[in-house]
Amino acid sequence: PENNLPRATITGEQKGRLLEFDTESSILVESVKKQGVGRSETLHHVHATEIPSWEGAEEIMDGIEESVPELYGFESSIILESTSEGVGDWWYWTVQAAKRGDSQYELIFLPWWMEPAYGALEPRPEVLKAKYRNWKPGCGTYLGDALKEPLTPGEEALGKRILKEAPSFGINYLTPEMVIQKLLWRRRKEQSRGSTKFKQEYPATV
Repeated sequence: PENNLPRATITGEQKGRLLEFDTESSILVESVKKQGVGRSETLHHVHATEIPSWEGAEEIMDGIEESVPELYGFESSIILESTSEGVGDWWYWTVQAAKRGDSQYELIFLPWWMEPAYGALEPRPEVLKAKYRNWKPGCGTYLGDALKEPLTPGEEALGKRILKEAPSFGINYLTPEMVIQKLLWRRRKEQSRGSTKFKQEYPATV
C-alpha cells in the first residue's frame, strides 16, 4: 500500500541528486563527468547506463567496482546497461567476456524485436492476414503494397529466427503477421539510417 512506502527527503547541497529515506537507505544519482565518481563511497547497488559513451569508462568502472562491497551474506549488485558503439572499447570486451563466462558479470541480451513498439505502426496484423493468409517466413510471398518487393533472403532468415527464438524470451504471442510488421519497421529504419547504424543501435545478436 502507498501509505507503507518509506518517506523520502531531498538532501540540501545535493538537491536533486540524493534521496534519503527514513529506512536509513538512499538513492544517489551521479554523472560520470564528475571527477572521482564512485570513489570514496560505499555503494550497495549500482545501475550504470550507456557506458560506451563514457570517456575513460575503464577507469570509472574500476572505481565503482571497488566501491561495491563483496561480503558473504551481504546483498549487492552492479547492473551495466547499454547498446554497443562499435568494437574494441571497454564495453565490448566486457560483454564478450561475459558471453564466454569469463567475467563476474552475467550477460542478459535483449534483441531489438522484443520491443512491441517496433513495428506497431506498420500495416495492422489483421490487414496483413487478410491479404497473405498463407504467409510464413521462407515462403517468398510478395507483400504487395506493404513491402513493394519480396522478402530478401536475410529478411526471411531473420523472420524464421524471430518466430523460433521468441518463446525462449517468454514471448508467445507473435504471429507471422506481427513478424511482417517488424520486418517492415526494420526495412524502413535501415533505409533511413543505413544498415551499419541500424545493427549498432538495434542489435539482433551479440
